[in-house]
Amino acid sequence: MRYGYSCPISGSKVDQRVVRATSLLSALLLGVSLVCDWWWLAAFLAGDFLVRAYSGREALLSVIARVGVRLFGSHACWEDRAPKKFAASLGAAGSLAIALLLAAHLQGAALVVAAILGGCMLLEGIFGLCVGCAIYRWINVSVPFQFAPERH
Repeated sequence: MRYGYSCPISGSKVDQRVVRATSLLSALLLGVSLVCDWWWLAAFLAGDFLVRAYSGREALLSVIARVGVRLFGSHACWEDRAPKKFAASLGAAGSLAIALLLAAHLQGAALVVAAILGGCMLLEGIFGLCVGCAIYRWINVSVPFQFAPERH
C-alpha cells in the first residue's frame, strides 16, 4: 500500500454526498421501472452503473446528484473510489437482470432482484452503508493482491 492511500488498489477519491444522492436517484428510478413495468428504464440504470464502474467519466445520475448536492452547499466528504466502482458493477449486473426479467414478463422474479438491489441502494443513500463496498473490502482482505510478481 502506498503512503497516503487507504485503498490498496487506487488512491482515487469520490465525494460521499454525491454517491449517496446518486444511490437515492437510482433507487427512485428502479422503483419507477417496476411500478410502470418499464424494462428500458432498468436497462438505462444498468448503463448508468456501467459508466460509473468502468468509465473515467461521470454518469448522468452522478452529474444530476452533484448539482443537487451543490445546491445544499455542504462540505465534501471524500472516500475511496475503488469500492464504489465495485459496488457499481454489482448494481449494473442487478439492473441488467431486472431489465431482462421485466422484458421477459417475469415481474415476480424482477421484484425479488429489485428488492435486494433497491435495499442496498437505500442503505447507501440513507445511512451511508455500502453493501458492495463491504463485499469489496472482504474480498481484498480474504484474497491477497499483488501489484507485480516478485522477481528472484
